[in-house]
Amino acid sequence: MKTCASCNERFNDGVQCSSCKKYLDFSCASMTEVGWKKLGADRRAQWKCPACRVSSPTLLSPQPTASLDTVLSEIREMKHQLLDLPTLVNDLRSIKDELSDLKKCYDFSSGRLDEFDTRLINLESKVSEFEKVQDTVLSLQSELASAKLELMSHDQRSRLNNVEIKGVPLKKDENLFSTVEAIGRKIKYNCPKAQINYISRVPIHNSKEKLVIVSFLNRYVKEDFVAAARAEKDLSTSDLGFQGAPHRDFNMSGISWTSSINNSLVPVNPATSDECVLADELCTLGLQQYNGVTNGYGKLLDLVLSNKLAYVTECSDPLVTIDPYHPALLVNIDLFEMPSLDHAPRLRFVYSKADFISINKEILAANWQQQFSTRSLDGSVSYFIDTIKDLQNRSGFHE
Repeated sequence: MKTCASCNERFNDGVQCSSCKKYLDFSCASMTEVGWKKLGADRRAQWKCPACRVSSPTLLSPQPTASLDTVLSEIREMKHQLLDLPTLVNDLRSIKDELSDLKKCYDFSSGRLDEFDTRLINLESKVSEFEKVQDTVLSLQSELASAKLELMSHDQRSRLNNVEIKGVPLKKDENLFSTVEAIGRKIKYNCPKAQINYISRVPIHNSKEKLVIVSFLNRYVKEDFVAAARAEKDLSTSDLGFQGAPHRDFNMSGISWTSSINNSLVPVNPATSDECVLADELCTLGLQQYNGVTNGYGKLLDLVLSNKLAYVTECSDPLVTIDPYHPALLVNIDLFEMPSLDHAPRLRFVYSKADFISINKEILAANWQQQFSTRSLDGSVSYFIDTIKDLQNRSGFHE
């Protein structure tokens, strides 16, 4: 720590006078720390405080008088130095020209930069417009997707009003409205033309036939039409004015199979009891006969019965040699995919442990006639199966 010779304040960093050797802080020395450091080592060594500078003024030493020879010598030296003046002037002119060219280049470059700046601003503006257009396009795409979904939904809803009629033979100059009217008369359902949107024929996949599509304006009218058609079991193409040759049955000579509008054949004119039982069972079980391919004797031998729509044609490349009685048939049935069922544990029955005497007593004690008389055929079968399962579960002979 040092003490200032002017204010007697102690300080860490300050200045020292080269004349009186006194220490002063920067404030009393009228100098900043930065200014002191900029003086350099030599000037700091010669620095004097304000008191010493006032007490020792600088004395001007007298300049010696110059002689004529000295003046002439200096003039000659100056003249010699001025010999390069024209070259310097030319150099200056060249530098001036180059500066002028450089200024022109700068002005040109500045103009181009201004032009590029303007173009950049225009590009940024266009990019902003493109972003707006892109947002508009995305919005339109979203609206278009929504419109497509709505159109598909509307199309699906409109298809709920459609009815497919199969098995109606195609003839020249047909009037499909008259065909629908004929079907309505047969099924006892009056369907005015005002309730029909359109009627057209649509080809069937992998088939030469064309089904009839009837689009109703009202879904309830369509449901009533379908319900009335289902109630009519023996609807055939002959009811619509089509005269098709019936196919005689080979085994039951009294039955003839005639075409129906749903691509199936229905039995007509059953004579014997067996023929009547066959016709009744087909109606009871909801089965349709779809084979119209006759054998070598012009009769139907093999019947194709199904509760699903089937297409039966004669096979052109049979696997075995055919005989006159049995033509080779190709059967196509429209099936739907059933979801897989969850695995359920199965009980294993050990019948050696069963008490069949007790089971037999319970079966004999049941009033089967009373139970079956109050149920339908399907209900009676279900009741019998449930009863047997209950006996199995209560007998305790399963693992």
